[in-house]
Amino acid sequence: GKKNLSVIFYLLNLLAFITHKIIERGDRLYQRCREGKISLREMWNGLRTLMNKIVFESWAGMLEFWLCDDVPGS
Repeated sequence: GKKNLSVIFYLLNLLAFITHKIIERGDRLYQRCREGKISLREMWNGLRTLMNKIVFESWAGMLEFWLCDDVPGS
């Protein structure tokens, strides 16, 4: 357990990094969200708030909601 824990955390961190890179390059809705004038941190805080308050059927549904004009911070 303790001997391999750092390797497991490293691999999980690497997996998260690669996943974010794939989303940044391949998800057009995500790219449209990033075109806004807010920082990456503000965008993720807003998305995190949406995740906590509203149940979305999909990632795309949440990003489309974020891009809607009625959403504060978009």
